[in-house]
Amino acid sequence: MRPSCASLCQRWSRATLLLVLAPCLTSGVARAQQVTILHDGAVPQAAYAARRLSAALIERGCRVAPAPAGSDYLISLALRQETLGPEAFAIVPEGRTISVVGGDQRGLIYGALALAEALRNGTPLESI
Repeated sequence: MRPSCASLCQRWSRATLLLVLAPCLTSGVARAQQVTILHDGAVPQAAYAARRLSAALIERGCRVAPAPAGSDYLISLALRQETLGPEAFAIVPEGRTISVVGGDQRGLIYGALALAEALRNGTPLESI
């Protein structure tokens, strides 16, 4: 049995609609955010903090890149002993850069773990 003209037109319309909409649908495909974590790798506590933060980012579907070129976000881990007390930390978002600063090595670890926990609890990087 031959298909009717109406069914052919209906099929053709669906196919045409898909061809027209396909570029629109695929251009909005989400890609993983690329994040670079800057830290002093020679300091064991900073390296530990970076590893824990990296694991949380990967769990959230982010890609952790070794170099900042092309990264969507930059996370900096640093000490500010002159402004923060022992074991204190601050998480300072500035646009697409997030600074985690500690008053000492423990404070740096606490700050990185606090940021990792926020990410694991569903807070997106843009809301930090």
